[in-house]
Amino acid sequence: MDPDSRMMKTNNNGCDICHNVQIAVDDKNHLVVAVDVTSEPVDKEQLHNISLQAKEELKVEELTVIADKGYYSALQFAKCKEDNIIPVVSKADHSHMAATKEYGKPQFKYDEQNDGYICPQGQLLKPYNHIKEYSKETDHKRYQNFEACSNCPVKDKCSDNKKGRTIHDRPFQRIADAVDRRTEEFSDMYKIRKQTVEHPFGTIKRTFGFSYFLTRRTENVRTESLLHFLVYNMKRAINIVGTKKLIEILQG
Repeated sequence: MDPDSRMMKTNNNGCDICHNVQIAVDDKNHLVVAVDVTSEPVDKEQLHNISLQAKEELKVEELTVIADKGYYSALQFAKCKEDNIIPVVSKADHSHMAATKEYGKPQFKYDEQNDGYICPQGQLLKPYNHIKEYSKETDHKRYQNFEACSNCPVKDKCSDNKKGRTIHDRPFQRIADAVDRRTEEFSDMYKIRKQTVEHPFGTIKRTFGFSYFLTRRTENVRTESLLHFLVYNMKRAINIVGTKKLIEILQG
């Protein structure tokens, strides 16, 4: 048993003892530009780490990254912003928190001037409670207007709470809102994520036969993963420029 491995969900909706392999792939040549291995069972806190490694490897001032909803984290978005990394990440559907999807949080528009949310009926939900989380500079806020909710003609559609609707803002909410708008704007770009990122994993597992690790401990597994994707990149490079040209490039 590897003491660094953890129980994780697998692609077939089952569970297994695994390491979490992270990669970044460039969308032009489909080469793997960054590889990392972690014992964290979820991807939520990995976006900044793997994106920064890719940015440094590519030696660019700014990098746009596309990731699935498992990477959605406002805190990670804030870290990315500090390093000129522009995330395009889909958000999980939380519309079930409202009584109907018609009154999900996206239908409540933030009013920056009044620091509140305008509900679909035109009422302003104001800050109700502040809970310090994550950093000294940001608050977790709740927005409510129970007085307006008590007389609302569509209250039953909007909230199951007898008092009325509450909108929750996590830390770095405005940064997350910007990511949501960007992801919606670049929806066509987001669609290429699967064919770009998932293809190397499929090739490594199905074509090369690397379906499990031969080593133990995170550092050793990371080295093994780097070798896997080095082989992938070499095969990819041969497909792009040919064997003769690649040898010439490697010889300088």
